[in-house]
Amino acid sequence: MESLLNAFEARKCLDVTPAIGMFESVKRSSHGLTFPEILIAACTVILVLFIAGAMLIPRLIEGDNMVRPQARNDVTQIATAISAYDAEYGRLPPHANGPVSRALIDILTGNDAEANPRKIVFIEINPWKLYRSGTNSAGDFLDPWGNPYFIATSESNTISQAGSVPGRTVHDLPKSVAVWNVPTTTLTREAHRQAVTSWE
Repeated sequence: MESLLNAFEARKCLDVTPAIGMFESVKRSSHGLTFPEILIAACTVILVLFIAGAMLIPRLIEGDNMVRPQARNDVTQIATAISAYDAEYGRLPPHANGPVSRALIDILTGNDAEANPRKIVFIEINPWKLYRSGTNSAGDFLDPWGNPYFIATSESNTISQAGSVPGRTVHDLPKSVAVWNVPTTTLTREAHRQAVTSWE
């Protein structure tokens, strides 16, 4: 029996000894990180930032390059919707001069049954997001930069001084509908880049 106890004690010591050695190897020095560990961590952070930038920058550039054509498309669609309303009802819609407001949008999207009794959808507009034109919470139609669109109409087919943008000379237009945006930026070059009209 004594030999059995000695064998059990010996086995118990053998089982504990590797575990003690394992925990000792995990212990760290109290001096902090070593230079190679810091270097690896810094390189990892730089690599992650580089990959994130490589994925994000093309999207930002693509988004900004797609904005101007979208704004030009918007002014053309608004002018076309006003002309289609005129052709359908034989008159221009109410609120068709000044900012493109909720009242005009409701008429053109078929939500105003009084001004558009046939509820014809002349234009479809989504909610506004940065680099995506649409209606804001007040219902105004904004360009992709967040600038308001304006509209001028004329029964005589001549619109005078439409779309005045700083630095541009606008003459009387031989049109019945004109649509433009008014950039709110004070940077002249940026204002010219953002400015779009339905007649150019």
